[in-house]
Amino acid sequence: MATTSTSQAPVDVSAILAAGNEKKKAITVEKEIPVDIDLGLLAVFDPNPIEQESYRLDKEQSLLQHARDGIQLLVNSIWSQPTRIVDDGVVASLPPVTTVLPREKPLPKPKPMTKWEAFAATKGIAPKPKRDRLVFDEEKQDWVPRWGYKGKNKETEDQWIVEVPNNKDANFDPVTASKNERKARKLKNESQRLKNLQRAAANAASGAQTQQAKLAERESRKGAIERELKVTKTSTASLGRFDDKLKGEKKEKNVKRKFDANEVSSSSERSKALSILTKIGATPSNKRTRVSDDAPDAGKGDGLVNSRKAIKHLTGGRGTTSLGDRKGKGRGGKSGRGRNWPSWTSH
Repeated sequence: MATTSTSQAPVDVSAILAAGNEKKKAITVEKEIPVDIDLGLLAVFDPNPIEQESYRLDKEQSLLQHARDGIQLLVNSIWSQPTRIVDDGVVASLPPVTTVLPREKPLPKPKPMTKWEAFAATKGIAPKPKRDRLVFDEEKQDWVPRWGYKGKNKETEDQWIVEVPNNKDANFDPVTASKNERKARKLKNESQRLKNLQRAAANAASGAQTQQAKLAERESRKGAIERELKVTKTSTASLGRFDDKLKGEKKEKNVKRKFDANEVSSSSERSKALSILTKIGATPSNKRTRVSDDAPDAGKGDGLVNSRKAIKHLTGGRGTTSLGDRKGKGRGGKSGRGRNWPSWTSH
């Protein structure tokens, strides 16, 4: 009996394994810069830059690979949290949110206090605990609403028989009386609500006016300080050019030094000198100051008489000695008929 032996050549499956491993990516992802993971928001913040070469070659594949790494890190972090088994499967407990996100809308304004709340806050009265919406009905052995449809407050109106007190009239209707009391309480509550709204609107208006008044007063003070600062700076020779600047201070415009002309007329120079003398008290009325006779203000002082000029005019330039010689004499000789010269005294 002859025997035959068959031998098979070995098969290389390395290419098949490499293709399988390529499809199934590793669950471990290495990043040069650690990523920030917020499990409360299920968000991953990756600060690592994208490779420029791979991005230029294949944009979509590069972004897809980058996103895949971030999702893999997120899934790894989720399953590292405590887990529990429920009916649908295994559930991981997520931690609270750590990333602070801005609000979409502004914070709601605080609700204005009612008249009773303001009074209770002033007197230190503790607020009453909020009553539940449902109350337990002993007769029905069930929870019923406190107000509204089939409410506990309509218990008397829904009963088929009601006991009438002895002090009531024979025609007293307890159902109608209970309904009227309920409507009166409703109207009273509505009236109080409207009054609270009106009071809150008035307080808001007064607060707005007070705020506007404060802003106006602040602006006026600010303007006054700015004006004083500007005047103070312009009082220096350089008009504040070399002074220290305040933080946020604007540069002054159209602030230049004004110089007088080098050549001026004699009249303007004389008037300027006289104005300076007038300011320092050296006026023509001052005896210590000698002013020329042809000055524009000469002889205008109160009680000032230019006696020297008057004597010179009356005596024809002969002076006061001629007045003494002619005193008591006339042209008519002994008869005394002639011109009599008055006597002058110099002041």
